[in-house]
Amino acid sequence: MSSAGPATTRRILGLEWPANVSAAERRSLIAGGLGWMLDAMDVMLYSLVVAHLMRDLGMDKTTAGFLNSLTLLASAAGGFVFGFVADRIGRTRALMASILIYSLASGACGLSQTVVQLALFRLLLGLGMGGEWTTGAALIAETA
Repeated sequence: MSSAGPATTRRILGLEWPANVSAAERRSLIAGGLGWMLDAMDVMLYSLVVAHLMRDLGMDKTTAGFLNSLTLLASAAGGFVFGFVADRIGRTRALMASILIYSLASGACGLSQTVVQLALFRLLLGLGMGGEWTTGAALIAETA
């Protein structure tokens, strides 16, 4: 690891980390990391329950795959949209808004009664997820 000057590091869990990290840097890294962890958990949970969803909602494999693709495509759009939102209202507020959208849509997915409802909530979930990815990354980069 090369840098312009001597960097002070410390070893945590076998990895080199900067020794002098401010509270704001730590908070933004933790917030972004936890958000990304929840995004990954959602993708994994959908994979775990898709067979039950197919049975309970009468979906075929094509529809189930489409719903997952819809979420990922919406996350790309959410990243694009929340990039503009973050420039207007600030990174922290945009991150909080994207987490709120993601959280509400994730809970609503569990209450879906039809495939159309599930598709709508997965779309909204994807928008929030994409916003989380981009605003979290920008916030962490700017803070560090």
